[in-house]
Amino acid sequence: MSNCQNKTVTRGSGWIAFVTYIIVVAAVLGIIFGVKGIGSFNTASTLDNTKTLTVSVNQTIYENDLDKIEAACEEAFGDLKVSYQLKGEMSGDESEIVYAFAEDTKLSDVEKALETKFAAMTSDEGELKGSFITVAVNSEKSLAYIAENYALRGVIAGLVMIALVYVYAAIRFGIGKGVAVAFGTFYGLGLTVAIVLLTRIPVTASISYVFAAAALLSAIASVLSMNKIAASEKSEDCSACACASKEIMPICLLLCFGLIVLAVLGTQAVTSFALTSLISVIVATMIGLKGVPSLYAPIKVAAERRPVKGGYVGAVKTSTKEKEEVANEQ
Repeated sequence: MSNCQNKTVTRGSGWIAFVTYIIVVAAVLGIIFGVKGIGSFNTASTLDNTKTLTVSVNQTIYENDLDKIEAACEEAFGDLKVSYQLKGEMSGDESEIVYAFAEDTKLSDVEKALETKFAAMTSDEGELKGSFITVAVNSEKSLAYIAENYALRGVIAGLVMIALVYVYAAIRFGIGKGVAVAFGTFYGLGLTVAIVLLTRIPVTASISYVFAAAALLSAIASVLSMNKIAASEKSEDCSACACASKEIMPICLLLCFGLIVLAVLGTQAVTSFALTSLISVIVATMIGLKGVPSLYAPIKVAAERRPVKGGYVGAVKTSTKEKEEVANEQ
């Protein structure tokens, strides 16, 4: 094992252990401080003292006619002169639109108005004939449910990215390098989620995009880093296997500059999104510069130690009788 590999394995094991520890601690705290984990632990302060109204629809209507449902809701809110503080959408087994209102809002009137509208829309003469639409006022006073789903959607998008980047990297670089790239993407997503959880950054609609972006940026940084490692192996330039800073740092600096400008010039919601996105950029940079080399080094060492099938196994021992015959012939 070369000195470069030796140092990378030694330092990398500590780095991986540290990141794993942070992710585990964040996960444990998420479970302890709320049944719904991230949602209960990181709800936004602006969502305190609220109650929610949920409009549930069947999946077909959610995918094809969501704009009509939302337009009907907005019309009802306008007629009754009520306004919601936040709207969330969940698609999947539960296709829902969730509206959050101030605690003193009389939602019984809103519920009746929407039920009347949707009954007309889903009747035999309605534009959404045969559709399933229900309205329910929820008793909870917070939007932990929405926050949890926002975070969950972002994590799911990140996991899909991990699977895709593994297939790509395995085809391009080989299985061992593909595993390192996939784990690099996983650690980038996991560390971003852990930092958001531990710093108690409020989970809002934008956080799902931050988590998805964290996986994407970590995947890009991991592939760039593996490009450098693969090139160094071909040229036997050991100093190049530590990082891909020339490729990764300019992208990182450019993204950080853009997000800082966005945070300064944007609204409060935009500022929150930009500052949270900075975490994903910094984490992705760490993954590319430190994480992937640390993850790949032990994989490479293990591969080098594995005996090659059909390779050289040493000289064949010559018998004493054969040696005597050769001496007699001479």
